[in-house]
Amino acid sequence: MDTLKWTGRKQLPLTRQTESAECGLACLVMMACWHGLQTDLPTLRERFSISSQGMTLQRLTECAAGIGLSSRAVRLELEDLRSLSLPCILHWNMNHFVVLHKVRGSRLVIHDPEKGKVTLSLQDAGKHFTGVALELMPASDFTARDERKKIHLRQLTGKTPGLLSAMSRIIVFAVALEILTLGSPLLNQLVIDEVLVAADQSLLTVIIIALLLMSLTQMLLSLARQWASITLSVNFNMQWTARVFHHLVHLPLAWFDARSKGSINARFEAVDTIQQALTTQVLEGILDVLLVVTALCMMLLYSPEMTLIAVLAAIFYGVLRALWYPSLRQSAEDAWDAGAKESGHFLETLNGILSLRINGVTAHREAAWLNLNVARRNTQLRQSRLLMCYDIAHT
Repeated sequence: MDTLKWTGRKQLPLTRQTESAECGLACLVMMACWHGLQTDLPTLRERFSISSQGMTLQRLTECAAGIGLSSRAVRLELEDLRSLSLPCILHWNMNHFVVLHKVRGSRLVIHDPEKGKVTLSLQDAGKHFTGVALELMPASDFTARDERKKIHLRQLTGKTPGLLSAMSRIIVFAVALEILTLGSPLLNQLVIDEVLVAADQSLLTVIIIALLLMSLTQMLLSLARQWASITLSVNFNMQWTARVFHHLVHLPLAWFDARSKGSINARFEAVDTIQQALTTQVLEGILDVLLVVTALCMMLLYSPEMTLIAVLAAIFYGVLRALWYPSLRQSAEDAWDAGAKESGHFLETLNGILSLRINGVTAHREAAWLNLNVARRNTQLRQSRLLMCYDIAHT
């Protein structure tokens, strides 16, 4: 998903590796996007084969040449990084590649395919940097283009019998509820303008009966909508999860070898989140738009000035949300990645508990799990702080 670009400056995306040995390919994706070739991991994964042992610097330069990028490998000291043409790829920890985005004084801004966006001091970076960097620049045959494969909504949902009819029923119930909700103030206005002025008892009786009937109808429609939403969510999730599991168990064995069990488990559990977004949240968004449009139309009838103020406030809120989105997305990715690592460590511990007991290394395993648990909670704390500030701005 692309983020909004408020300025004309180029932006370096953050691409996370999905396989344990494709850090080099992920770095190549980031560099290609920086220079104007909009691509992604699945596209480059199909074009260039990489071994389960990862990618060497020579292989990385060959793949870069394959997409029209010329490379220059240099050996340098840590203090000379600012003299490089940034962004560039750094060799990291003797077995990893990262992208150096910026050098800010004595701190480095790094896009790590495994850990995300991190900022390190020169002293901390010296513990990881091996002294080898790779600069990439567009060659004469380089062309800026978009070769990403689009994923359509139908590909995600598949054939789900009854999906459209169930969503249509929910929308009808919700629209009826909104009409009744917007109609209640009109009856209250009628009481103030007509009943109180003319002291019309018969009209008051009619309005009271109408309000009672509207309240009863709202309650019944609300129950019907909630039940339809529950039915849709359960049926859709069951069918979709079954298809995903069927697809999962028929994938090649090499696919499982390239990914950790925790990552696979986290991705499978994410089906619920995606399903929730495609059903409940999409419907809520449609209904919110209908409610806002209807409310604005009614406000225009009463006060165009107040309507303008409301529209300006909504635009201001939208700008704040757009500015906040990259940080929220980054924190969510970090929390998900940390949770997947902890889950994978836990599953591997359960699978190898007999070997751990025999070799007497349970204490070491426990300490490693505790570190992963703390890392996950730290990412969740950062995410919670951002959400807290976001909620304050929302109110």
